[in-house]
Amino acid sequence: MKIRSLYSNDSERFSRILFHDGLNVVFARVEDPSIDTVDSHNLGKTFLIRVLDFALLAGIDKKHPFRVNDHLFRDFVFFIELETNARKFVTIRRAVTGRKTICINVSSMPNQDFATTPTETWDLRDLGKDKAREKLSGLLNLSSILPYDYRKGLGYFLRRQTDYTNEFVITRFGRGKDRDWKPFMALLLGFDHALVAEKYKLDRREDEINAEIREAERLGGSHSEKYDELRGVSELKQEQIARLHHQVDNFDFVEVETDVTRKTVRNVESQIADLNEHRYGLEQEEAEIDRALATEFGFNIETIQGVFEEAGAALPNALIHDYEELIAFNQRISSGRMTRLRERRTRLRVDLATTQDELESLNQQRVSALRLVTQRETLKKFRELQKNLLKEEEAVVTLRALWQHDRLAVA
Repeated sequence: MKIRSLYSNDSERFSRILFHDGLNVVFARVEDPSIDTVDSHNLGKTFLIRVLDFALLAGIDKKHPFRVNDHLFRDFVFFIELETNARKFVTIRRAVTGRKTICINVSSMPNQDFATTPTETWDLRDLGKDKAREKLSGLLNLSSILPYDYRKGLGYFLRRQTDYTNEFVITRFGRGKDRDWKPFMALLLGFDHALVAEKYKLDRREDEINAEIREAERLGGSHSEKYDELRGVSELKQEQIARLHHQVDNFDFVEVETDVTRKTVRNVESQIADLNEHRYGLEQEEAEIDRALATEFGFNIETIQGVFEEAGAALPNALIHDYEELIAFNQRISSGRMTRLRERRTRLRVDLATTQDELESLNQQRVSALRLVTQRETLKKFRELQKNLLKEEEAVVTLRALWQHDRLAVA
């Protein structure tokens, strides 16, 4: 692709510029030496780059000279002629104001002047910026940089003064992410750009997975500390079982009566209070999950576009793409989050039922323990001891199952 000429519909204010094969030099100087308020650094060389970029279908924001000085440029229409590798000459017509005002013509002869040609006679007309880029990419057929379009590398050739600080990181990529330009640079340098692009794709997926893990941990509350706690409780229960076995084998009730009294006064009541507090926390969390499940993520990009259109402005395509990525990411997160919330609610309900059963069991233990202290019959005490032994063994089995379940759920 070669730039052959650049001109406008107002030749007096912006005359035709011809570009030749080989080196083209843009030279500017102050012709009137009596003007000492102007130097050669502010004569429009950078502005020429902005005009070339505009003619090559760049997007423009509110800081662009055409917008800042709308009263000076609103009536301008710029034309740029490009020579393709197939020796065809493509002319692009683009007006500073208006929507879908881009036209494209293809000719077999160079140095055509379409400044006064009616738009109705152009090969392609009434195009928006994105559609025009698509058509122009097809006409230029720059197969050596596929899958990227012609605009991807323009910044390296239309360099502004600040673009010479770093050969690779030019201004238009400086504010973006490495994945926006490094794969393309790898392609230009002869490397496998697909591998570089895949690397950044995997990095991005890793960030998403880490975010999902953090969300899952926040919702599930399952951490390694919980496993240690469950293992510790299980070991204590096993010690209790061993002691009860010893008491049953030796038919020793002195320790049993002392232990029952201690449990009644210090342990059972404390456990009941803790379980009541635990049940309250579970019920509160279940209510929060119900509220979260009733809330849906909503965002309508068409509404935003409508607002821009009513204001007479075009929503930048890059911004639409960013919004679409944001929506897709939030939908993925939201979908997974809803699934985890429902799973967590199911576990909460199981936990609530278990907690209620434990409370009822503790209440029965409290009544039975008090009765055991006052009972004198050895046989009744022995039966009560056997019941306690059985409950402790069942508790150990339950703790092991709970520990295995939570570990597999997080894994």
